Amino acid sequence: MNACQRTNVSCGSCCGHFNLNLSPDARLDLVRERTARFALVDTSNAGHMAAYRQEREQKEESLPRHNQETYVCPYFGIPRRRSLAGCMIHPSVTGNPHSQNFSFYGASICQAYDCPNKDRDPSLVFSRYAERFQEKFPDTEYGQIMSDTRLLNVLLERPGFLEDLSSALDSNENHPFLMLLDSLVHARSAVVEGTGVASFEFRRFTDPALEIGDVLGKQGAEIFERFSGCTMEAQR
Repeated sequence: MNACQRTNVSCGSCCGHFNLNLSPDARLDLVRERTARFALVDTSNAGHMAAYRQEREQKEESLPRHNQETYVCPYFGIPRRRSLAGCMIHPSVTGNPHSQNFSFYGASICQAYDCPNKDRDPSLVFSRYAERFQEKFPDTEYGQIMSDTRLLNVLLERPGFLEDLSSALDSNENHPFLMLLDSLVHARSAVVEGTGVASFEFRRFTDPALEIGDVLGKQGAEIFERFSGCTMEAQR
């Protein structure tokens, strides 16, 4: 288990899922549609695998996207014998170590890529950061939050953020630290509405204050000031 696949939610940002300018419900319907169609595919037949991708790419070509340069992989659905969305042609599903070569990026990229958030300290990001959002946000939002590199960059501007997050989670579900964190996530969601997020690295501002305002908006930046001053000692 990691940030990509939790016990009850999954991400999919690196597959381009959140590049689709659709409502959460519409994205979920698309995943279900792909899953039903892929159930008819013989994964041992190269022609079937390639035909599925071509058919889906043509069908989904007209779907609105935030960024026309970011690919949306039609193999992102609910893999066979699984309950969470993920790669339907992952080797652990197909039994073929090269099955992801049917995708646009190919097996070597799909299996080697780690988004900047996933690549951070696994003991805290995979576990505690993901833990908060898998419980508080539905699966239609979880991946969008977890893959938001710029949001986590801002949160890390608060000294001791990850350590204090861990302490707050152990302390109290309604700890003020956690309530402010949720408010910051909601502020960020309002800013990115209509623009989407990607799991790829973004440039950093030379002045952290500028990035905070750009990522969170005016209201979010004001909340961040309170968040920065929220000490764990004061709540014990």
